[in-house]
Amino acid sequence: MKSRLITLPSLKLPKKLPVVLSFNEVKLLLRTPKLLKHRMVLMLYGCGLRRSELINIRLEDVDFDRRMLHIREGKKDRYVPLGENLIIGLKKYLKSERPITWLFNGKNWYDCNIT
Repeated sequence: MKSRLITLPSLKLPKKLPVVLSFNEVKLLLRTPKLLKHRMVLMLYGCGLRRSELINIRLEDVDFDRRMLHIREGKKDRYVPLGENLIIGLKKYLKSERPITWLFNGKNWYDCNIT
């Protein structure tokens, strides 16, 4: 019995430009969370961090003097610059929450169904 190969045409999906929020939409997005912790998560996510990078930030990775955040992801470390508003918010967050090892303590994010 001969094996038959079925060839399907490739699907070409149209490339869409990403949706970019306006300045007012970003302000509203950042003001919506009630907890400072959630605001900081949003602001750091806006710096281009992946979820896995965000939840693995240690206190020692935040360098206020250099205004940089050290991201450790496998063998590819990198630095992300921190803006003035983010530094002010992070200092407020650290003063109020007093995390010990990790910047964001709390429920194990891997147990959540967040994708």
